[in-house]
Amino acid sequence: TANTVILTSSATTYGASTTYDTFTGTNGTNLEAHAPDVGTTWTEEFVTGGGQMEIYAGNLEVETNCTSCSALYTANPDPTTNSYYVQWKNITAYTTAGQQYHLIAHYINANNYLGVALDGTGATKDVVLYAKVGGVATELANSTTNIAPNDVFRFIVASGTQQVYKNGTLLLSAATTSLDLAGLAGVGCGALGTIVTGK
Repeated sequence: TANTVILTSSATTYGASTTYDTFTGTNGTNLEAHAPDVGTTWTEEFVTGGGQMEIYAGNLEVETNCTSCSALYTANPDPTTNSYYVQWKNITAYTTAGQQYHLIAHYINANNYLGVALDGTGATKDVVLYAKVGGVATELANSTTNIAPNDVFRFIVASGTQQVYKNGTLLLSAATTSLDLAGLAGVGCGALGTIVTGK
């Protein structure tokens, strides 16, 4: 679960955030029905297997934990440039490998986007940077960091470059040019892109 998600049109300054959400609201409210602190709305792009994301106790969590469920949400308003970051503050340690959360950038549709998968305890690779192009997900970089409560992950994207920071330290980087359009930014959960992280 997370208690803060920031989606910003600037890779360097928090003040330019287009969406900022601390997930304050009624328990059980689905993310698409929740208004962020800054920004307008969340859009449910797709859900499979009952994996909706919802507000609970000031956090964002998955309604049904399963390794075959998936869901993806994008934030509004849209980024105005292809250089921005998505940031996620982790609240609880994941206890099962394969129950993933995702930071999403340059989202065009369900078959084309960039992502960072954060996986649970027991995963041989618990942070994976990937690109899904034409419906096929390709791993770009990975690490095993033993994700812990209060870890902050920042996913920075720009033309031909992608970086993942953990608690302010560069963790992963790649240089794919496959998805350089601004697209949309968001969050997701479950088996997006069937990224294998050591389940």
